[in-house]
Amino acid sequence: MMKIAIVEDDRIDLQHLSRTLKEFCSENDIPCQLDTFTEGEAFLQSFVPGKYEMIFLDNYIGDTLGVTLARHIRQEDTAADLVFVTMSPDFAVESYDIGVLHYIMKPITPDAVAKAFLRRNANRSTTAPMVELTVNRVPVRIPADSILYVDILDKLATFHCKTQVLNVYVTLDKIMELLPADNFLRPNRSCILNMDFIAQMNDHAFLLKNGAAIPASRLVWSEVKQKYMEFLLKKQQ
Repeated sequence: MMKIAIVEDDRIDLQHLSRTLKEFCSENDIPCQLDTFTEGEAFLQSFVPGKYEMIFLDNYIGDTLGVTLARHIRQEDTAADLVFVTMSPDFAVESYDIGVLHYIMKPITPDAVAKAFLRRNANRSTTAPMVELTVNRVPVRIPADSILYVDILDKLATFHCKTQVLNVYVTLDKIMELLPADNFLRPNRSCILNMDFIAQMNDHAFLLKNGAAIPASRLVWSEVKQKYMEFLLKKQQ
């Protein structure tokens, strides 16, 4: 189920975009859930990282600039595709550094919505796998390559990511099933780490690029050391 949010204070534009998105998803066999908001504050109160795959933002939402709201989103969520709905093409320049997927000019047309999805599909063909989790009963999706490491304490797994920390009740065995096997290893019973973020391998420990030190169990040291060496050799090819 694809989750989409629209933040638009003009109710006529909101209804028109909602209808156009629903028609596009129906015609293209895309199961979707559409949440609509007429205020930026109401959206932020509902928002959690990974909750939405696409977020459509008006360039002006009451007294709030769409670009301001987008920056709040990007502080916590780097994966959601942001689409601005705007009256002026000049708005694109102001939001260039946020990483916006697409711009739709008003009045909204089915072709403009289709182009946003085409661009999304093109981007997805070259991006990392996504990991689906449930955080506070809300399904979220995060890029696998944004995860530095995962540790677990009393059945609560903590995902340490580039821009966020997520707590999820899930076993490490289940997490290993969700993650790309070629990039992650399990150096001990309570941790999984992304080999892309290893800065140094010491005696029975891995030092990550953010300064975290992850110890390795002596029982699996030879195995994880060999896996990391193979990972480095593969990257050099």
